[in-house]
Amino acid sequence: MNNIIMEKSLQVLYEQVEIEIKDGDYQQALFALDNAMEFLGNRPDEHQIYGKIKILYAEVNRCLGKFYSAIKYVNEALDFYRLRQEYKEVFRTREIMGDIFFQYGKYVEAVEEWETALQLLSLFNDDSEIIRAKAHICIKLGEVLNFLSDYKRARSNYFRGLNFSRSVNDQILIGRFQLGIGSTYHLENRFQIALKVYYQALKLAKQNNDKFLIGRLLHSFGDIFTKTGQVKKAKKNYEKSLEITEKVRDFATSASNLRELGRLNMKTDSDKTLYYYERSFDKLIENISTDTRGECERLMGKNFYLMALYYFKLKEYKLGMKSLVEAGEIFHKYSMEKEKKRAHILHNQITHRRTNSQSSNQSPFPQAEVLSVKLGIG
Repeated sequence: MNNIIMEKSLQVLYEQVEIEIKDGDYQQALFALDNAMEFLGNRPDEHQIYGKIKILYAEVNRCLGKFYSAIKYVNEALDFYRLRQEYKEVFRTREIMGDIFFQYGKYVEAVEEWETALQLLSLFNDDSEIIRAKAHICIKLGEVLNFLSDYKRARSNYFRGLNFSRSVNDQILIGRFQLGIGSTYHLENRFQIALKVYYQALKLAKQNNDKFLIGRLLHSFGDIFTKTGQVKKAKKNYEKSLEITEKVRDFATSASNLRELGRLNMKTDSDKTLYYYERSFDKLIENISTDTRGECERLMGKNFYLMALYYFKLKEYKLGMKSLVEAGEIFHKYSMEKEKKRAHILHNQITHRRTNSQSSNQSPFPQAEVLSVKLGIG
Protein backbone atom coordinates (compact mmCIF):
# COMPACT_ATOMS: atom_id res chain seq x y z
CA MET A 1 0.00 0.00 0.00
CA ASN A 2 1.22 3.50 -0.83
CA ASN A 3 2.76 5.05 2.30
CA ILE A 4 0.83 8.29 1.89
CA ILE A 5 -2.51 6.45 1.63
CA MET A 6 -1.54 4.28 4.60
CA GLU A 7 -0.66 7.28 6.78
CA LYS A 8 -3.93 9.01 5.89
CA SER A 9 -5.92 5.86 6.68
CA LEU A 10 -4.16 5.52 10.03
CA GLN A 11 -4.83 9.15 10.85
CA VAL A 12 -8.54 8.64 10.17
CA LEU A 13 -8.57 5.60 12.48
CA TYR A 14 -6.68 7.54 15.15
CA GLU A 15 -9.15 10.42 15.05
CA GLN A 16 -12.04 7.95 15.17
CA VAL A 17 -10.65 6.43 18.37
CA GLU A 18 -10.25 9.85 19.97
CA ILE A 19 -13.94 10.61 19.26
CA GLU A 20 -15.07 7.24 20.63
CA ILE A 21 -13.07 7.75 23.82
CA LYS A 22 -14.62 11.21 24.24
CA ASP A 23 -18.09 9.69 23.72
CA GLY A 24 -17.38 6.88 26.19
CA ASP A 25 -17.67 4.13 23.56
CA TYR A 26 -14.62 2.26 24.84
CA GLN A 27 -15.29 -1.15 23.29
CA GLN A 28 -15.65 0.43 19.85
CA ALA A 29 -12.46 2.39 20.52
CA LEU A 30 -10.60 -0.86 21.32
CA PHE A 31 -11.96 -2.42 18.12
CA ALA A 32 -10.68 0.52 16.06
CA LEU A 33 -7.29 0.39 17.80
CA ASP A 34 -6.98 -3.31 17.04
CA ASN A 35 -7.72 -2.51 13.38
CA ALA A 36 -5.05 0.17 13.40
CA MET A 37 -2.48 -2.26 14.80
CA GLU A 38 -3.35 -4.81 12.10
CA PHE A 39 -3.03 -2.04 9.54
CA LEU A 40 0.56 -1.40 10.68
CA GLY A 41 1.60 -4.92 9.67
CA ASN A 42 4.40 -7.11 11.01
CA ARG A 43 6.66 -4.22 12.10
CA PRO A 44 4.29 -1.74 13.71
CA ASP A 45 7.05 -0.01 15.67
CA GLU A 46 8.52 1.27 12.40
CA HIS A 47 5.67 3.78 12.19
CA GLN A 48 5.65 7.03 14.15
CA ILE A 49 1.94 6.67 14.96
CA TYR A 50 2.64 3.42 16.87
CA GLY A 51 3.44 5.36 20.04
CA LYS A 52 0.23 7.40 19.79
CA ILE A 53 -1.81 4.22 19.35
CA LYS A 54 -0.26 2.73 22.49
CA ILE A 55 -1.11 5.91 24.41
CA LEU A 56 -4.73 5.59 23.24
CA TYR A 57 -4.78 1.94 24.34
CA ALA A 58 -3.64 3.18 27.76
CA GLU A 59 -6.33 5.86 27.82
CA VAL A 60 -9.12 3.37 27.02
CA ASN A 61 -7.90 0.95 29.69
CA ARG A 62 -7.64 3.81 32.19
CA CYS A 63 -11.25 4.72 31.46
CA LEU A 64 -12.28 1.08 31.89
CA GLY A 65 -10.59 0.97 35.30
CA LYS A 66 -7.88 -1.44 34.14
CA PHE A 67 -4.91 0.11 35.89
CA TYR A 68 -2.25 -2.51 35.10
CA SER A 69 -3.20 -2.70 31.42
CA ALA A 70 -3.07 1.10 31.18
CA ILE A 71 0.43 1.18 32.70
CA LYS A 72 1.56 -1.65 30.40
CA TYR A 73 0.56 0.29 27.28
CA VAL A 74 2.12 3.52 28.54
CA ASN A 75 5.38 1.67 29.17
CA GLU A 76 5.30 0.30 25.62
CA ALA A 77 4.86 3.84 24.29
CA LEU A 78 7.68 5.02 26.55
CA ASP A 79 10.06 2.35 25.25
CA PHE A 80 9.12 3.27 21.67
CA TYR A 81 9.83 6.98 22.11
CA ARG A 82 13.04 6.41 24.06
CA LEU A 83 14.36 4.15 21.30
CA ARG A 84 13.62 6.85 18.75
CA GLN A 85 15.06 9.53 21.08
CA GLU A 86 11.88 11.61 20.78
CA TYR A 87 12.28 13.28 24.14
CA LYS A 88 9.29 15.58 23.96
CA GLU A 89 7.12 12.51 23.52
CA VAL A 90 9.01 10.80 26.34
CA PHE A 91 8.11 13.79 28.53
CA ARG A 92 4.43 13.64 27.57
CA THR A 93 4.33 9.89 28.16
CA ARG A 94 5.92 10.27 31.61
CA GLU A 95 3.35 12.93 32.44
CA ILE A 96 0.52 10.64 31.35
CA MET A 97 1.93 7.80 33.43
CA GLY A 98 2.00 10.11 36.44
CA ASP A 99 -1.63 11.07 35.76
CA ILE A 100 -2.65 7.39 35.78
CA PHE A 101 -0.80 6.71 39.03
CA PHE A 102 -2.44 9.78 40.60
CA GLN A 103 -5.90 8.73 39.48
CA TYR A 104 -5.48 5.39 41.25
CA GLY A 105 -4.13 6.90 44.47
CA LYS A 106 -0.53 5.81 43.89
CA TYR A 107 0.91 9.16 44.89
CA VAL A 108 4.57 8.24 45.43
CA GLU A 109 4.75 6.73 41.95
CA ALA A 110 3.00 9.78 40.48
CA VAL A 111 5.61 12.07 42.07
CA GLU A 112 8.44 9.99 40.60
CA GLU A 113 6.99 10.17 37.09
CA TRP A 114 6.25 13.89 37.22
CA GLU A 115 9.67 14.73 38.64
CA THR A 116 11.26 12.71 35.84
CA ALA A 117 9.07 14.53 33.31
CA LEU A 118 10.19 17.88 34.76
CA GLN A 119 13.85 16.87 34.45
CA LEU A 120 13.29 15.93 30.79
CA LEU A 121 12.07 19.44 30.04
CA SER A 122 15.50 20.80 30.99
CA LEU A 123 16.74 19.30 27.71
CA PHE A 124 14.83 21.92 25.73
CA ASN A 125 15.16 25.65 25.26
CA ASP A 126 12.95 27.64 27.60
CA ASP A 127 10.37 28.97 25.15
CA SER A 128 6.92 29.86 26.46
CA GLU A 129 5.49 26.41 25.65
CA ILE A 130 8.20 24.61 27.64
CA ILE A 131 7.95 27.05 30.56
CA ARG A 132 4.18 26.56 30.78
CA ALA A 133 4.65 22.79 30.63
CA LYS A 134 7.07 23.05 33.56
CA ALA A 135 4.57 25.17 35.49
CA HIS A 136 1.75 22.67 34.98
CA ILE A 137 3.95 19.82 36.26
CA CYS A 138 4.77 21.93 39.33
CA ILE A 139 1.05 22.36 40.03
CA LYS A 140 0.57 18.60 39.89
CA LEU A 141 3.56 17.97 42.13
CA GLY A 142 2.39 20.53 44.66
CA GLU A 143 -1.07 18.98 44.81
CA VAL A 144 0.11 15.39 45.29
CA LEU A 145 2.79 16.36 47.83
CA ASN A 146 0.09 18.12 49.85
CA PHE A 147 -1.83 14.82 49.85
CA LEU A 148 1.31 13.13 51.13
CA SER A 149 1.60 15.78 53.89
CA ASP A 150 5.02 16.76 52.51
CA TYR A 151 4.25 20.45 52.73
CA LYS A 152 7.80 21.78 52.39
CA ARG A 153 8.34 19.94 49.10
CA ALA A 154 4.90 20.99 47.93
CA ARG A 155 5.70 24.62 48.74
CA SER A 156 9.05 24.35 46.93
CA ASN A 157 7.27 23.19 43.77
CA TYR A 158 4.63 25.90 44.06
CA PHE A 159 7.33 28.58 44.40
CA ARG A 160 9.21 27.09 41.47
CA GLY A 161 6.04 27.12 39.37
CA LEU A 162 5.32 30.69 40.49
CA ASN A 163 8.66 31.77 39.02
CA PHE A 164 7.88 29.96 35.77
CA SER A 165 4.46 31.61 35.49
CA ARG A 166 5.88 35.04 36.22
CA SER A 167 8.52 34.61 33.50
CA VAL A 168 5.73 34.23 30.91
CA ASN A 169 3.46 36.75 32.72
CA ASP A 170 0.60 34.25 33.00
CA GLN A 171 -1.67 35.93 35.54
CA ILE A 172 -4.02 32.95 35.89
CA LEU A 173 -1.16 30.58 36.66
CA ILE A 174 0.36 33.09 39.10
CA GLY A 175 -2.91 33.07 41.03
CA ARG A 176 -3.03 29.26 41.08
CA PHE A 177 0.47 29.10 42.53
CA GLN A 178 -0.30 31.70 45.17
CA LEU A 179 -3.30 29.59 46.18
CA GLY A 180 -1.04 26.53 46.30
CA ILE A 181 1.59 28.25 48.45
CA GLY A 182 -1.11 29.44 50.84
CA SER A 183 -2.54 25.91 51.04
CA THR A 184 0.77 24.50 52.32
CA TYR A 185 0.80 26.95 55.24
CA HIS A 186 -2.92 26.36 55.76
CA LEU A 187 -2.39 22.59 56.04
CA GLU A 188 0.42 23.21 58.53
CA ASN A 189 -2.08 25.23 60.63
CA ARG A 190 0.04 28.35 60.10
CA PHE A 191 -3.09 30.38 59.54
CA GLN A 192 -1.71 33.92 59.72
CA ILE A 193 0.81 33.45 56.94
CA ALA A 194 -1.70 31.40 54.94
CA LEU A 195 -4.20 34.27 55.13
CA LYS A 196 -1.54 36.75 54.07
CA VAL A 197 -0.77 34.71 50.93
CA TYR A 198 -4.46 34.08 50.25
CA TYR A 199 -5.24 37.81 50.42
CA GLN A 200 -2.47 38.50 47.89
CA ALA A 201 -4.01 35.86 45.61
CA LEU A 202 -7.49 37.33 46.12
CA LYS A 203 -6.30 40.79 45.11
CA LEU A 204 -4.81 39.36 41.91
CA ALA A 205 -7.91 37.22 41.24
CA LYS A 206 -10.18 40.27 41.49
CA GLN A 207 -7.92 42.25 39.13
CA ASN A 208 -8.15 39.40 36.59
CA ASN A 209 -11.83 38.66 37.31
CA ASP A 210 -10.77 35.06 37.98
CA LYS A 211 -14.01 33.73 39.48
CA PHE A 212 -12.71 30.19 39.74
CA LEU A 213 -9.82 31.30 41.97
CA ILE A 214 -12.03 33.65 43.99
CA GLY A 215 -14.43 30.79 44.74
CA ARG A 216 -11.64 28.53 45.96
CA LEU A 217 -10.03 31.27 48.05
CA LEU A 218 -13.31 32.10 49.79
CA HIS A 219 -13.70 28.43 50.68
CA SER A 220 -10.16 28.45 52.14
CA PHE A 221 -11.01 31.55 54.19
CA GLY A 222 -14.09 29.74 55.45
CA ASP A 223 -12.02 26.78 56.59
CA ILE A 224 -9.52 28.95 58.48
CA PHE A 225 -12.30 30.95 60.14
CA THR A 226 -14.01 27.69 61.14
CA LYS A 227 -10.84 26.38 62.73
CA THR A 228 -10.23 29.62 64.57
CA GLY A 229 -13.78 29.76 65.98
CA GLN A 230 -15.06 32.61 63.79
CA VAL A 231 -18.24 30.81 62.79
CA LYS A 232 -20.21 33.76 61.35
CA LYS A 233 -17.29 34.79 59.13
CA ALA A 234 -16.79 31.17 58.08
CA LYS A 235 -20.44 30.77 57.10
CA LYS A 236 -20.43 34.02 55.16
CA ASN A 237 -17.36 32.96 53.15
CA TYR A 238 -18.74 29.48 52.44
CA GLU A 239 -22.01 30.98 51.19
CA LYS A 240 -20.19 33.48 48.94
CA SER A 241 -17.92 30.73 47.66
CA LEU A 242 -20.90 28.47 46.95
CA GLU A 243 -22.63 31.20 44.95
CA ILE A 244 -19.54 31.68 42.77
CA THR A 245 -18.54 28.04 42.39
CA GLU A 246 -22.05 27.11 41.28
CA LYS A 247 -21.82 29.72 38.52
CA VAL A 248 -18.37 28.63 37.31
CA ARG A 249 -19.26 24.93 37.71
CA ASP A 250 -16.46 24.16 40.13
CA PHE A 251 -18.37 21.18 41.46
CA ALA A 252 -15.64 19.99 43.85
CA THR A 253 -15.50 23.29 45.74
CA SER A 254 -19.30 23.58 45.65
CA ALA A 255 -19.61 20.13 47.22
CA SER A 256 -17.02 21.08 49.85
CA ASN A 257 -18.88 24.31 50.66
CA LEU A 258 -22.12 22.39 51.11
CA ARG A 259 -20.41 19.88 53.39
CA GLU A 260 -18.89 22.60 55.57
CA LEU A 261 -22.17 24.51 55.80
CA GLY A 262 -23.68 21.26 57.03
CA ARG A 263 -20.94 20.95 59.62
CA LEU A 264 -21.50 24.53 60.86
CA ASN A 265 -25.22 23.88 61.30
CA MET A 266 -24.71 20.66 63.26
CA LYS A 267 -24.85 22.34 66.68
CA THR A 268 -27.75 24.66 65.92
CA ASP A 269 -29.93 22.99 63.28
CA SER A 270 -29.12 19.34 62.60
CA ASP A 271 -31.85 19.09 59.94
CA LYS A 272 -29.84 21.53 57.83
CA THR A 273 -26.79 19.30 58.26
CA LEU A 274 -28.65 16.46 56.54
CA TYR A 275 -29.97 18.85 53.87
CA TYR A 276 -26.50 20.17 52.98
CA TYR A 277 -24.97 16.69 53.14
CA GLU A 278 -27.48 15.33 50.63
CA ARG A 279 -26.90 18.25 48.28
CA SER A 280 -23.14 17.77 48.52
CA PHE A 281 -23.34 14.05 47.89
CA ASP A 282 -25.73 14.47 44.95
CA LYS A 283 -23.35 16.96 43.37
CA LEU A 284 -20.45 14.52 43.59
CA ILE A 285 -22.45 11.65 42.10
CA GLU A 286 -23.66 13.89 39.26
CA ASN A 287 -20.11 14.87 38.36
CA ILE A 288 -18.23 11.61 38.81
CA SER A 289 -16.35 10.40 35.74
CA THR A 290 -13.12 8.63 34.88
CA ASP A 291 -11.16 11.85 35.28
CA THR A 292 -12.90 13.04 38.44
CA ARG A 293 -13.38 9.70 40.23
CA GLY A 294 -10.45 10.09 42.63
CA GLU A 295 -11.40 13.63 43.62
CA CYS A 296 -15.07 12.69 44.03
CA GLU A 297 -14.30 9.65 46.18
CA ARG A 298 -11.97 11.62 48.45
CA LEU A 299 -14.70 14.21 48.98
CA MET A 300 -17.27 11.45 49.51
CA GLY A 301 -15.06 10.12 52.28
CA LYS A 302 -15.19 13.48 54.02
CA ASN A 303 -18.97 13.54 53.57
CA PHE A 304 -19.33 10.09 55.13
CA TYR A 305 -17.19 11.24 58.06
CA LEU A 306 -19.49 14.25 58.53
CA MET A 307 -22.48 11.91 58.67
CA ALA A 308 -20.70 9.74 61.22
CA LEU A 309 -20.33 12.85 63.39
CA TYR A 310 -23.98 13.73 62.77
CA TYR A 311 -25.24 10.32 63.91
CA PHE A 312 -22.83 10.32 66.85
CA LYS A 313 -24.35 13.60 68.02
CA LEU A 314 -27.84 12.06 67.73
CA LYS A 315 -26.61 8.96 69.64
CA GLU A 316 -27.44 6.82 66.60
CA TYR A 317 -24.25 4.84 67.07
CA LYS A 318 -25.02 2.01 64.66
CA LEU A 319 -25.68 4.44 61.80
CA GLY A 320 -22.63 6.46 62.86
CA MET A 321 -20.41 3.40 62.63
CA LYS A 322 -21.86 2.51 59.24
CA SER A 323 -20.98 5.95 57.86
CA LEU A 324 -17.56 5.77 59.49
CA VAL A 325 -16.85 2.44 57.79
CA GLU A 326 -17.63 4.05 54.42
CA ALA A 327 -15.35 6.97 55.24
CA GLY A 328 -12.59 4.69 56.47
CA GLU A 329 -12.55 2.67 53.25
CA ILE A 330 -11.92 5.80 51.23
CA PHE A 331 -9.37 7.29 53.63
CA HIS A 332 -7.44 4.03 53.49
CA LYS A 333 -7.68 3.75 49.69
CA TYR A 334 -6.29 7.25 49.13
CA SER A 335 -3.80 7.31 52.04
CA MET A 336 -5.57 10.27 53.66
CA GLU A 337 -3.53 10.16 56.85
CA LYS A 338 -5.05 13.11 58.71
CA GLU A 339 -8.54 11.88 57.98
CA LYS A 340 -7.62 8.34 59.02
CA LYS A 341 -6.49 9.62 62.42
CA ARG A 342 -9.73 11.53 62.90
CA ALA A 343 -11.71 8.44 61.89
CA HIS A 344 -9.87 6.30 64.44
CA ILE A 345 -10.59 8.83 67.21
CA LEU A 346 -14.29 8.92 66.33
CA HIS A 347 -14.32 5.12 66.03
CA ASN A 348 -13.02 4.84 69.59
CA GLN A 349 -15.64 7.31 70.83
CA ILE A 350 -18.49 5.42 69.15
CA THR A 351 -17.13 2.10 70.36
CA HIS A 352 -17.00 3.41 73.92
CA ARG A 353 -20.65 4.47 73.75
CA ARG A 354 -22.06 1.35 72.19
CA THR A 355 -23.34 -1.51 74.29
CA ASN A 356 -23.09 -4.19 71.59
CA SER A 357 -19.61 -5.60 72.09
CA GLN A 358 -19.64 -7.54 68.84
CA SER A 359 -20.32 -4.44 66.76
CA SER A 360 -17.95 -2.34 68.81
CA ASN A 361 -14.98 -4.37 67.60
CA GLN A 362 -15.65 -3.46 63.99
CA SER A 363 -12.71 -1.78 62.25
CA PRO A 364 -13.30 1.43 60.30
CA PHE A 365 -11.06 0.05 57.54
CA PRO A 366 -12.38 -3.39 56.54
CA GLN A 367 -11.81 -5.12 53.22
CA ALA A 368 -14.89 -4.21 51.21
CA GLU A 369 -16.15 -3.88 47.69
CA VAL A 370 -15.21 -0.80 45.68
CA LEU A 371 -17.23 2.24 46.71
CA SER A 372 -18.24 3.03 43.13
CA VAL A 373 -19.86 -0.42 42.82
CA LYS A 374 -21.91 0.11 45.97
CA LEU A 375 -23.03 3.52 44.72
CA GLY A 376 -23.96 2.12 41.33
CA ILE A 377 -21.55 4.44 39.53
CA GLY A 378 -18.99 1.88 38.35
